[in-house]
Order: sequence, then structure tokens, then C-alpha cells
Amino acid sequence: MCHFMRNRPTKENLKLELLNILENKISTATELMSFTEQIKDGNRESKASIYFVDTKIPNKPNSEWKFQENLVLESKIYGTLILDILTENRIGGIKFLNNAK
Repeated sequence: MCHFMRNRPTKENLKLELLNILENKISTATELMSFTEQIKDGNRESKASIYFVDTKIPNKPNSEWKFQENLVLESKIYGTLILDILTENRIGGIKFLNNAK
């Protein structure tokens, strides 16, 4: 099965897939699931990255982007996803590893 995306996933399809993965694979992802439901349209950096939080001045006071960790998930639809988890278990962005070159 080919996981390469020709187009950017819709916000709703991406949210549904993330919720499905988090509900079925990660038993402690309640806060992440809650934040996933609030995802708005993201800014596309490339065909392999979508950001939901402004990445300017990362990890500085008053910055929205305060990195905590990466979470790697496997999606049957999108392949390997790397979620940028920010403080307060917010999803800052998603990298679609299969689309990275």
C-alpha cells in the first residue's frame, strides 16, 4: 500500500485519523485527543509538514511554540507521522515522514 499523499489532507480527515490512532494506540492521550479536536487549518511549510502554531521565536518567552517532545505514530492512511508536542500537550505541527525527501 502506498502512503504518499498527492494533496494535503483535509483538516477533518487528519483530525479523524489522529483521533483514531490516539484512541486505539495510546491509552494516556486524553489531553492530546482534546487538543486534536481543536485543530484549525494549518500552515503548510512543505508537502511534508503542517504547523498549527506559529513557529516564530521558538522556545522563547511569549512564544506560542514551546517544544516538549516528538510523538511518532503510524497511520494506515498517511504513513509515519511525527507530531511536535508542545507544552500543555498541544500539537504544534505534524511531519509526514513518507513525504519528506
